[in-house]
Amino acid sequence: MEINIRAAQQEEIEVLFEFEKGIIEAERPFDTTLKDGKIHYYDLSELIKSPESEVVIAVANGQIVGSGYAKVKIAEPYLKHTQFAYLGFMYVNPNFEAKTSIK
Repeated sequence: MEINIRAAQQEEIEVLFEFEKGIIEAERPFDTTLKDGKIHYYDLSELIKSPESEVVIAVANGQIVGSGYAKVKIAEPYLKHTQFAYLGFMYVNPNFEAKTSIK
């Protein structure tokens, strides 16, 4: 099985919402400060459109099985570097079992 990583497309947003839901469900037991009911951590549409970020998905056998994003952020003025990449939205479908290396 081959796993490909590519940029997410706006028309894949419903799958990405399900992944976000999975992240929130996994974190809820550890964070009592989260509101009850439906919440969102990310503005996924904006992250996909933004030139300052890249939302990526992992695809295996035509199925989206994982996600993540990198967003360029401005560093604090006391640091030597002026920008850095923040990584987030890391998720792998728990029903997916990889039996090969990522390409």
